[in-house]
Amino acid sequence: MLQGDGTHGIGDRVGGGLDEAIHPTDWYHAREHVWEWGRTLYGEGAEATKAALKAIEKLLCEGPWRLLMSEVLEERKQHRSPAKREALQSLATSLSHPGDRLAYDRFREMGLQIGSGAVESACQHVVGLRLKRGGMRWSIEGSQAILSLRSPWLNGEGDVLWAEHPLAA
Repeated sequence: MLQGDGTHGIGDRVGGGLDEAIHPTDWYHAREHVWEWGRTLYGEGAEATKAALKAIEKLLCEGPWRLLMSEVLEERKQHRSPAKREALQSLATSLSHPGDRLAYDRFREMGLQIGSGAVESACQHVVGLRLKRGGMRWSIEGSQAILSLRSPWLNGEGDVLWAEHPLAA
């Protein structure tokens, strides 16, 4: 599973080589796009904003995001304000770009996480705590080498690694 924020990224770069991979857009990133749109259209903290956003989140959560996209485009036609039209177009673009990456109902049925918080936390724990300390400088090869050792060690598989790949005498 490859998870991202819905922009051109890892899914587009690696996804072609992993056709069977599932590419969900992080739920919280998708919600950020929706909330940004809502604040532009209805105003910060307005009851209309909250109501519209809850309805959109429900559609995203339940699965018919394509219906949501068509509703957004239809609503865009009704506004004359350039800022509101731009906000609606931006939301429609963010909903259309990911393709099936917004099928949150299907992802939950498959038992997949729809938020990337656990992955982001793991990246900070595995990579950040080791490679981003003050004054450290790493080459790509050096950082890959240390992470190739750190991952099995953190997973409790360090003994297996050393048994399969002992140091040269």
